[in-house]
Amino acid sequence: MNTIPQMPTARYDMGVAVIGKMIFAIGGFSGEYLKTVEVLDTQTNEWSTLSPIPTARYGMGIAVIDDRFIWTFGGLGPGGDLNVIEIFDVEKNEWKTAPTKMPSLHYSSKAFVVGDQIFFIGGQRSGSGGGNEVVDVLDMKTLIWKTCCSMTTPRKWHSAIGF
Repeated sequence: MNTIPQMPTARYDMGVAVIGKMIFAIGGFSGEYLKTVEVLDTQTNEWSTLSPIPTARYGMGIAVIDDRFIWTFGGLGPGGDLNVIEIFDVEKNEWKTAPTKMPSLHYSSKAFVVGDQIFFIGGQRSGSGGGNEVVDVLDMKTLIWKTCCSMTTPRKWHSAIGF
């Protein structure tokens, strides 16, 4: 078993995405809000630095679309909660801002792709102290958000595995 080299930028609460044999580390916090994007090639065990995310943030939701696009949702930035969605094109190493925004502000939420929809669940709104009980869904065909349901127990800090 090969030893994985240390990540170039020390950080926590970053966004993480996996595409093929590549692991992407996006943003995070290390005494400051980060824009850093790094990728680990698990074939060579080497880290590379990619184009930085336009909005420094941590605690964002992440969804991978078509094994090419990494969508980043919300999070917490220097000005507080973010509703911006930014999309990374892995093949072009380029970022763009999505033509829609988050319907509510929260961080440490999780995003899951199911068919043509992205489910956005849990998390916390900064300063609220409580968890977010609403499950928002983005229809990828129309880019329209809807609230599909509520959780019986709000979740602030949680981990989950995609479908």
